[in-house]
Amino acid sequence: MTNLRLPPDDRPPKLVYFSMRVGGDSRDNRRMREAIRHLGNLSDELLALPKSDDLRVDLTFDIPGPYTSPDYDGIRTGSFFRKDHLLVVQVSVPAGIAAADISSYLMNTLSQTVEPVQDFAKRRKLALSVEAFERAIHRLVPRVEFLSVK
Repeated sequence: MTNLRLPPDDRPPKLVYFSMRVGGDSRDNRRMREAIRHLGNLSDELLALPKSDDLRVDLTFDIPGPYTSPDYDGIRTGSFFRKDHLLVVQVSVPAGIAAADISSYLMNTLSQTVEPVQDFAKRRKLALSVEAFERAIHRLVPRVEFLSVK
């Protein structure tokens, strides 16, 4: 077993992190930003700590704003931090998602992140398990429907 390095604030590592890069705050993207924050809080409540051989994933949502927009579409894998067993998965959020559609967008997007993570682990022949990530996503998806963003 290897020891996982703790984040700088000494909190235990997570199996799934949720982060975002925003092209500038606006009324148009406020609800999406709030929904992703809620999703991060929900994952803190629902998900177990990773085991030493689990692949950990940072789902980074690139949200368009008045200053910049993502220069790609869909979902892609980003950096891999071998020492931390952490893969960054980037999600390009389309502009103009209606507030009523945010939950269904997030449910679909979360479900779609599993395959690129599996493919990355297989392609790189990682000796890390993606099963805990898969279970985490399957546990989160039904709960996203109940996110309340006002």
